[in-house]
Amino acid sequence: MNKSVRLLFYLIFCFGSLITSCSKNTDAPTDQMKNLSVSTAPITAITSTSAMSGGTIIADGGSNIIAKGVCYSSTNTQPTIADAKTNDGSGSSVFSSTLSGLVLNNSYYVRAYATNSTGTAYGSVIKFTATYKITVTTLAGDGTYGYVDGPGTSAQFRQPYGIAVDQQGVVYVADWSNHCIRKITVDGTVSTLAGTSTSGYADGTGTAARFSYPQGITLDAQGNIYVTDLGNVRIRKVTPSGVVTTVAGDGTHGTNNGTGSNAQFGLPYGLVADSQGNLFVADESNNNIRKISPAGLVTQFVGVGTGYKDGDGTIAQFTSPFAIAIDQQGLFYELDNNRLRKITPSGVVSTLAGSGIIGNVDGVGINAQFSNPCGLAVDNQGNIYVVDTGENFIRLVTPAGVVSNITGSGANGAGYLDGTGFFTRFSFPKGIAVDNKGNIYVADTGNNRIRKITLL
Repeated sequence: MNKSVRLLFYLIFCFGSLITSCSKNTDAPTDQMKNLSVSTAPITAITSTSAMSGGTIIADGGSNIIAKGVCYSSTNTQPTIADAKTNDGSGSSVFSSTLSGLVLNNSYYVRAYATNSTGTAYGSVIKFTATYKITVTTLAGDGTYGYVDGPGTSAQFRQPYGIAVDQQGVVYVADWSNHCIRKITVDGTVSTLAGTSTSGYADGTGTAARFSYPQGITLDAQGNIYVTDLGNVRIRKVTPSGVVTTVAGDGTHGTNNGTGSNAQFGLPYGLVADSQGNLFVADESNNNIRKISPAGLVTQFVGVGTGYKDGDGTIAQFTSPFAIAIDQQGLFYELDNNRLRKITPSGVVSTLAGSGIIGNVDGVGINAQFSNPCGLAVDNQGNIYVVDTGENFIRLVTPAGVVSNITGSGANGAGYLDGTGFFTRFSFPKGIAVDNKGNIYVADTGNNRIRKITLL
């Protein structure tokens, strides 16, 4: 081989080595990238839509930090800057971030990131679930079994049962053993709207009216209050000024449909008004839902005897229907036999949650369990709140049927304690209502108090 050929091979070899060397340097991490390091801060201030996290730049890798923050995802278990992220500026420092746009009950994967000229490094992944920050306080009642009007915790109740709240945040309570309807202003001042502590039956204004163990309570769009007057087996109406009249029922137990006093009820418990002014009553001993028109005509809405069957209203069956509520789309929700049922405006019944077995099990649909639930309310987003009386819990049910405890201490934790999350106690709570701001009000029957739950 002559010198020219040998020189050619030599040049090709050197050039190829140079290319290989450059390629290796480009693909391999540099020493700077190896030393770039960031840690993820714990998750704090969790709410239904946001949370706080952040991080610490442990080492900048010898190059200026050009971006840092937190990346997060509900689907990617190893989130990157291609997912949702915060941007907390540049420079090597401790930083904190607000994670926004979260969805209630979704789980998220979070980790801090830092970027310098050589690339991006990530901290360890932390998983959390978006949930409510819950605070329970006492709106009214000193816990004494008594009958006293007055400010907030100076007032007294005797087994408050049904509860409703109007557009201005004024709360109305069916005070069961005081046989009257109480009113609580936004600042907690308690007064008697209608009735006295004496049981009886009389229409009239204010204290001239008489009730006998009022149970369920609801409001219509005009602010009128409707009450299931259980001891009198009648449905009563109370105007905002306290004028009481009888809407339907003849005072005897029965099944008759008809107008006004020609109708009969078995044991009327819960009731709710729709946007057209119709009332729907959970008639416990008749095992059906009754409808009362604005003219006072009582008819059977859904339910044909004792049992458990979903389907059209003419074949659906209930066992001791107790509470009923309605959402903004006109869908009804009803509690019977440790189940939460859904009823369309046309009367088609289905089971949203609950197996029918007594228990306290979170889960989806019929995998969940309730323990003698008594109260029911729906917020503006279609979330359903259930008073699980047997377990002293307040439960949340999403429109998709996902059931979870949100506050309370369970059957063995009956008592009285304001606080946050599960560091609270109730004693056989019964009624529940939600205002237009999402605040929840609970008739804590065993504690003779009205409690307020704030969700963030």
